[in-house]
Amino acid sequence: MVKITKKTRIKRMRGVAFAVFFCLFAHSSFSGELKFHHFSVNEGLPSNVVNTIFQDKAGFIWLGTKEGLARFDGHRMVPVPMPEEKFDLLSKQKTTALCEDFDDNLWIGTSFGLLRYNQVTETFKHYLFDEGNRLDLSRFVNTIALREDGTLWVGTRNGLFYLDKEKDQFVVYPHFAHHNEFQSMTKGERIIKKIYFDRLGYLWVGTEGNGVSRLDLDNHTKTVYLNDPLNPNTLCSNFIETIFEDSYGILWFGTTYGLARFDRENESFSHLSAENKATGLSDNIVTSLMEDGMGNLYIGTRNGLDLFNRREKKITHYLHHPDNPYSLCSNNINCCLRDRTGAYWVGTTQGLCTFSYHIHHFELYQSVPDNTNSLTNNTLRAITTDLRNNIWIGTQNNGIDRFDRGSGKFHHYDLGSVEKNRINTAFLSHSGELFFGTGAGIVKYQPETDRIELFDFEGKIKYTNKGIYEIAQDKEGNIYFAELDRGLFCYNTRLKTLKEIDLGLTGVDPWKAKNIKVLHFDKNGELWLSLHMAGLARHNFQTGKTVQWRQGQNGLQSNQIWDIFENGQGIWLGTENGLHRYSPETDTFTSYNVQQGLPGSLVVSILEDNANRLWLGTNKGLSCFNPQEGTFVNYSTADGLQGEVFEYKVRCKSGKYLFFGGNNGLNVFNPLEFTANSYVPVPRFTNLNISKHAVKTNERAGSNIPLERSIIFSNQIRLKESHRDIEIEFSAFSYINSRKNSYAYQFSGDPDSSWHYTPDNRNSVYFPRLKPGNYLLKVKAANCDGIWSKEPAVLEIRVTRDFEKAVGYVSNSLLVLLLLGLLISFRKTLAKLFTGFRPQEEGTGKEEEISPKFKLNPNLDPLVKKDLQALIDSMEKEKMYLDKRLTKIQLATHLKISLAHLSNLLKNQLDVGFNDFVNYYRVEAVKRMMTDPKNRNFTLLSISEDCGFNSKTSFYRIFKHFTGWTPAEYLERYVNIKK
Repeated sequence: MVKITKKTRIKRMRGVAFAVFFCLFAHSSFSGELKFHHFSVNEGLPSNVVNTIFQDKAGFIWLGTKEGLARFDGHRMVPVPMPEEKFDLLSKQKTTALCEDFDDNLWIGTSFGLLRYNQVTETFKHYLFDEGNRLDLSRFVNTIALREDGTLWVGTRNGLFYLDKEKDQFVVYPHFAHHNEFQSMTKGERIIKKIYFDRLGYLWVGTEGNGVSRLDLDNHTKTVYLNDPLNPNTLCSNFIETIFEDSYGILWFGTTYGLARFDRENESFSHLSAENKATGLSDNIVTSLMEDGMGNLYIGTRNGLDLFNRREKKITHYLHHPDNPYSLCSNNINCCLRDRTGAYWVGTTQGLCTFSYHIHHFELYQSVPDNTNSLTNNTLRAITTDLRNNIWIGTQNNGIDRFDRGSGKFHHYDLGSVEKNRINTAFLSHSGELFFGTGAGIVKYQPETDRIELFDFEGKIKYTNKGIYEIAQDKEGNIYFAELDRGLFCYNTRLKTLKEIDLGLTGVDPWKAKNIKVLHFDKNGELWLSLHMAGLARHNFQTGKTVQWRQGQNGLQSNQIWDIFENGQGIWLGTENGLHRYSPETDTFTSYNVQQGLPGSLVVSILEDNANRLWLGTNKGLSCFNPQEGTFVNYSTADGLQGEVFEYKVRCKSGKYLFFGGNNGLNVFNPLEFTANSYVPVPRFTNLNISKHAVKTNERAGSNIPLERSIIFSNQIRLKESHRDIEIEFSAFSYINSRKNSYAYQFSGDPDSSWHYTPDNRNSVYFPRLKPGNYLLKVKAANCDGIWSKEPAVLEIRVTRDFEKAVGYVSNSLLVLLLLGLLISFRKTLAKLFTGFRPQEEGTGKEEEISPKFKLNPNLDPLVKKDLQALIDSMEKEKMYLDKRLTKIQLATHLKISLAHLSNLLKNQLDVGFNDFVNYYRVEAVKRMMTDPKNRNFTLLSISEDCGFNSKTSFYRIFKHFTGWTPAEYLERYVNIKK
């Protein structure tokens, strides 16, 4: 075996560094404006001053702040409380450094010594280096590092220490003296700001005033590097803030007077500073460093974040801008980190920032008031492209726009009447002619005159004002069009004849058979048709026969078809109930819906990109479907879309570009330009909640201890049948657009053993209760671009009977039977005793309950059912409607759900708006108070105010809306009559 010396390793590193640096020139570096997302105390940080950031082996991001520690899993920020008996002051809770050893212990540097946090048992141990000395400055821990052999090293304000594992105590290292033992050492050498193990095994020690030292721990040698004002090849300052080794093996030292780069071969330094305002750093105090995936350096300073492009020798400054919510939250940078998933974290004195190079660029075109070079109207109803790649856009009521993407110019066409300006469809013929279906018939673009005129097939048809909704063309060039309520027509371009097509549909309402919204000629020349609310049909012109499919037949899940699309894999349908694929071999339809990851069940438009993926316009954003893998990647308004809802017929393709529109403008994008997130998630379970309480390790919940180890490191939990509201959380630990991470679970206790996708990308599963037995819960996760984990996380759930409660139930039952027996025995005595006693009735004394208008569907997803019950309980039990200023945001925050999810619960589950939902309970409360005799002396207005109404006008209007009577009329007719 050949021993590799440090000199040999240095030579190899130079070769690797040269190869990587050469490759760097072959790739363009990232440039452009970064979009920073912010976290503060409002999101769960203990303090806005973030001192250190660390990612552990499991994937958690740990954040050390001025007032404690927090852990983030991509979904939830969880504060980690320190031992109360010793860390009773905020000044002691200041977290300055973090490190993880090989035994899953997290080491936490504070201003009051060092903490070892055992993540498996969730317990702490406290270390002080000179516990008997109250004035000991070594209790101020500045930096922690782990050696390859597992030895832990700590730098403090008063020396360097390492952990003696056998004695479980820290020992001072003599080369950086502890003042009690080594009086000869200077103060600057004792104050250690940063320690760092490089890939050669050297320990670099940065001090506050005595430069940087390189320790060879094997040979017990020490080399000191200091600033020499007369030598430009030395350190730029003796005050070291940070040390970082990049992917080429080059060491960088952040100081109080610039950034120093170390040349290992010549043992000399070169500098970057703020002296040159045009090309230099934002500030000379360099506090932190991190490297991107292309070898460029991010440099944190006291005056902003700098990106050093090493290929171009160029520095880009990123600063805080008060008017830009996506700028840095502060220019005062304390720390930074690039995590394993490719996300970047920046800790400042005003919160935490995160960003990534993950780009989804959706161009958005909208109507701009008083700007003729924009869309005429944002409500779009049709789109197509011509042979010159101009984009033609039909609006709902404002005619047609032509958009030249090359010049960025819009040209508007006003067709002269309300009916003509209502565009329903757009069509480009094989020969390049442009047709539009309008409310007044078909119009055609005349390029010679640049005008759009009515096209009535040389007078062969007289249109109604019901509108043309679809135009198509067969292989022979004949034009087909559908007019609302009149059916399907064919214009023979060779014979110049027009005739109505008899589809021969039997058993179909004639009105539905003539209400055709979508036409498509397949590769075999057969015509596919969408019949309004009557399913799908396919007409064969050679046989004259029409095949029809309705909902429930051959796997078709909807009678409403919004789009018909054909590619190399066959016919695809966008329906009111998901995406469908037709298999001609079996004459069946395969459906894909929200259970498989589709964001919304309504699919209105379909296009294929140049990577053979299907892009779907839905009622909840855009979705990219990979047919080979059967996976979806979903996009929302947060990604730059015009809105959540897209419109059918508002989609077209031009080269690599796809166009989708809706009621709020037009999106244009090239999917091949998107930056893919290649990180493969490794899911883990993160939390167990029972009855809305987060269960800790070795904590008793009821009659047992569910977790003997942290659920993060455990594959089993133990529950009792009496446990209720069981929620198990998990995470993908993919931090790029983590809100878009998606999850699916498989539960052995479910009769349906298939994978279930969690609604709204929720990172938990919920069980109201579990019967005794052994279960397996499997969870898989996908990142924001739909890349799924290779292996699922698996948790065994053991549920046993609660015998203590069973004994209690039996005892209580026997006691009740005994009391009943006694009452029966003495019933005659009791009857005589209470004869003639009648309490005076001033009212029933029983508060009238609110009528249960909102009921739960028992077949709902358990998580949705849980949230829906919490929503109803917020009114019926917590009476939140009594708050006159209650808003939708406040209610969502109270329920700990997103605003979008609250809207979905109200609209899709309860079929009610927010205002009507709250006002229903207010009206019921008023009716209840009216019937109570105790309130007979109160005015109607005072009753309404007690029930949450904030004005007389709104009270009268809303009360009549729900009851059909004014409050006074209701009082007279329904309350006084009862009296």
